[in-house]
Amino acid sequence: MNGQDPLSQLRDLHLPHPFWALINTPIFWLALIACLLLAYFIFKQFRQYQNKMRYRKAALKQLIRIKTISSPEERLSELNILLKQTALTAYKTEDVASLTGNAWINFLDRSARTDQFTQGPGKLLLAGPYSKTSPSDDLAKLVKLAEQWIKDHQPC
Repeated sequence: MNGQDPLSQLRDLHLPHPFWALINTPIFWLALIACLLLAYFIFKQFRQYQNKMRYRKAALKQLIRIKTISSPEERLSELNILLKQTALTAYKTEDVASLTGNAWINFLDRSARTDQFTQGPGKLLLAGPYSKTSPSDDLAKLVKLAEQWIKDHQPC
């Protein structure tokens, strides 16, 4: 051939920079800070959501206790108290505290987007305390309705 060594024309292999070399770049630090801020924001939002919804779990536990009460009158009374306490926790006190009678069951309907308090077993909340007999079937339906309200109402 022409006397040149073909191997002398080869160039050295250039290995990619190791990962640790990226740490010295500003983009790496900006990306790391952005990821940490995003993780903190997501964690904070999740904790706030959990804290806001903690009252629902407590109300559902209380509802389990109410289901074991044998006296229908006492069960109805405790159920109404539980609904009121839950509403006072989820909504402004001045919007809920003074509600009684039809205004109270209308509020329950509006807050859960239903009509079962005014048109269904929820009417027992109005007539039940003054009635001598409260059918256990209606009371069982009211307990289920209250459980659904606790789970589904839209807090402010």
